[in-house]
Amino acid sequence: MRVKLLQATALVALVALAGCTGFFGGIPQEQLCQDQSYDWNGSAAATYNVTTGGQYHAVYEVNNTSTIELYRTDGLGNDQPLRIRSVKFRAANGTVYDCEDVNVSTSRRRTTVDLPGENGSFAYTASSTPKRFTSRRFVNGSHEVVLPADREVSNPLFGNVQPGGYEVDRSGERLRITWETVDGESLLVQYYLERDIVLFFGLVTVAGLAAVGGVLYYYRLIRGLRRKREEAGLDVDVEDDEFDDEPPPGMR
Repeated sequence: MRVKLLQATALVALVALAGCTGFFGGIPQEQLCQDQSYDWNGSAAATYNVTTGGQYHAVYEVNNTSTIELYRTDGLGNDQPLRIRSVKFRAANGTVYDCEDVNVSTSRRRTTVDLPGENGSFAYTASSTPKRFTSRRFVNGSHEVVLPADREVSNPLFGNVQPGGYEVDRSGERLRITWETVDGESLLVQYYLERDIVLFFGLVTVAGLAAVGGVLYYYRLIRGLRRKREEAGLDVDVEDDEFDDEPPPGMR
């Protein structure tokens, strides 16, 4: 009986370990090799091009290193490997290498990228939350986040940019947020469409009118019930002077 129990326990442990290995064991090669074009002409050390499809394209300047570790932090503060795709590396001489020459592996906390050179630019694509871009800081130097067209960050109720010390460029069709240097370990850009403000205040107005209408309805309902009680003689106000103030017999 004990032998069977040990065998069953070992089998469960192997299955669980296999599941963990499958989750952290690596990103499918077909995802790493998905076709994607990148803008290699950015001036920042890290450029994030946020799209409307729930993703972003990142391009990093690489100097004197052939390894980059990528990760994200979940809501509980735990580091997890960043799931990337469409990896490419552009060497300093202009040669572009694709997924066949870029080695990507994952562990429980990191995605490790081994590049075919120590100087150049590395690019990848990853998923992003709609209207909210976040990233850890993976390289030193200037950073730039390019938002989708017609997005804004200026209203403090709907927009938020962290860390501070940034500049906003609205001269083109797409808003650009730049930092000369990034203080801290992460970036956050919460953005919105102008119509989001109109919709929000429209909903607030409708909700306010509905609340006022509800109060008026119950007020009229209570007044109607009180009127019916008065007509039925259930609510009778008796004046104090109608009572005999003299004490009862025997107490005079």
